[in-house]
Amino acid sequence: MLRIAVTGIAADDLDRIGLRLHAAQVEHCDAFAPENPVCNSADALAFLHADRSQIDGMEAAIRSGKHVLAVTTDGFPADSLDRLASLAREHHALLAIENPDHSLPSRRLIRQHIDNGKLGDVGLVRITRCQPAPATQTPDGAQVPPTLIGDLETATWIIGRFPDTAYAVRRSIAQPSGPSGDFLQVQLGFPFGGMALVSMSTALPSGDAHHSLSVIASTGAAYSDEHQNRQLLFAGGPASAPVADEGDSTAALLDEFAAAAQSPDEPNERLRSWQQLTRIVEAVERSLATQQAVSLEGG
Repeated sequence: MLRIAVTGIAADDLDRIGLRLHAAQVEHCDAFAPENPVCNSADALAFLHADRSQIDGMEAAIRSGKHVLAVTTDGFPADSLDRLASLAREHHALLAIENPDHSLPSRRLIRQHIDNGKLGDVGLVRITRCQPAPATQTPDGAQVPPTLIGDLETATWIIGRFPDTAYAVRRSIAQPSGPSGDFLQVQLGFPFGGMALVSMSTALPSGDAHHSLSVIASTGAAYSDEHQNRQLLFAGGPASAPVADEGDSTAALLDEFAAAAQSPDEPNERLRSWQQLTRIVEAVERSLATQQAVSLEGG
């Protein structure tokens, strides 16, 4: 059983998650440090809510021969990803970068129906997110908010292909009787048909938030949001409205990471998809700057 030191979560919460694990044993670690006995004795490090400030810690963990799981919706700069990937190959360590959205029951159900052919070929993925204005603040002057980066990754994961075109628009929202903010919309075009439309609005009052996901495919469709923990699914035959208790996906992520760590030298398609995502984000930023569609070579 893989021993994982976990950062970015309260100890009591981790204890509850540990009771649901099948392939891993977890210990709480406030922050990664080579001299920390919990870190030293572990086989792997899991950085929950990982961001750019933890890249040095991830590098140090890999250099010490430990597997690393980074759970993030923000992603990392391209040069940092390449450096981490090279270190992981050199030290025969698994570097797993995961979007927690993938482990939500609603997402898993949709992806399962795509994989088994019940929805057919995906034609459109539509992700909408609305949240308060403070979320428009982005690190290092980036033009694409971190939350939107995670939604772009989810869209490409559902479609299962790399886009060849990106087009983005941004508009300011000024409301005389409510909060102001931004509206940002990204359209991704895919080879052989299919598109993703991902939008984000930051003009809701503080404390309010909403997101939804729609998938329209050749023989079915699916919809989910965070209201009522229920989603809509049509995959041939009668439509259904399964309960999708989103809950916490951390246990599933840790178990899958532990299983993958048994073969750390296997081709890492998830890491490759995050490396590709950096190219999508760069294309979106170029589109915002030029107000033109941008072609992505190698799609």
